[in-house]
Amino acid sequence: MQRINHTISLLATATVCLLLGACISSPLPGGTVGALYQWVDLETPVVTTQGVRNPIKFGFFDGDFNLSNLSIENPELSSTDDYPWLFEACNKEQCYSMVLFSNDFKREFAGKLSGEVSMSVLSTLMANEVKGLPADKVRSALDTLSAELSHDGVTDYAAFIALDPRRLPMSREKLLYPALYDEAVALHHSQPAATVQTLLGKEVEKTASLEVSSDFAFDSSWQLIVDVDLYSWRNTPAYLLLCSDFEASGGVYTVDYSSCPLKTPLPSGDWMGEVKLTRKVEELIVVIMPLQNPNDPDYTLWQRAIDGEMLILR
Repeated sequence: MQRINHTISLLATATVCLLLGACISSPLPGGTVGALYQWVDLETPVVTTQGVRNPIKFGFFDGDFNLSNLSIENPELSSTDDYPWLFEACNKEQCYSMVLFSNDFKREFAGKLSGEVSMSVLSTLMANEVKGLPADKVRSALDTLSAELSHDGVTDYAAFIALDPRRLPMSREKLLYPALYDEAVALHHSQPAATVQTLLGKEVEKTASLEVSSDFAFDSSWQLIVDVDLYSWRNTPAYLLLCSDFEASGGVYTVDYSSCPLKTPLPSGDWMGEVKLTRKVEELIVVIMPLQNPNDPDYTLWQRAIDGEMLILR
């Protein structure tokens, strides 16, 4: 009986996949409203649609958006050029977005669209990056960002949005490095308007571009010894961040996640190593972000004057 039920579930999942046609994978739950905008008017949606409510046990397609009839109901979306459209979906806590091009989808019988793309924190950071560009510059900019985020450095935007790093671990292996997706999740939760450049740390001026006197000695760095072991008080997958730019108000911390010299997943709950810091760093905020609930992090303040050059968290 168990094998029969499993077979039925697989068939049902396959049926939903076929019915969806042109599908946008979404991290938001079923029933969430998504809106499609013309690039020349990002305030007024052309059309809205609801994410699929999936009754299937495994819920793989729950929240995904079906756009298969979009070009039939809206002929202006049938353009074969590289005109960008912005798709955005929000709930009370978070918004996600991605740039769409109609020629990234296949056209089937009677004009229906087919194909699947993935809306995630990465597509959102990319959309944030290019929103101010003219329409004819968007595609090339997204191709460049896709190459920067990919481990092979040659992936174009169409191939990149076909990846699904949120649901498929194999897709994360094709990113610049596997932990990049988790870093993007943490960044997006703290800075909804963040961009790819924020994620990659390129908004900070590179030290290589600074000109200094030949007799100046760069002798301002030191190594912080870090020993973190969460086994005794947290047994769920988490992410560790050490950040230097933060504000505290009434026990509540606001953290700039682009200021973190260490960002690393804690699959086994522990991490030991050294982090290179400059002399001016006198305190850090230690953020333990549970992957299942990134909105409920634990914070610990490290102060050099009190803790010395070691950070021990157990």
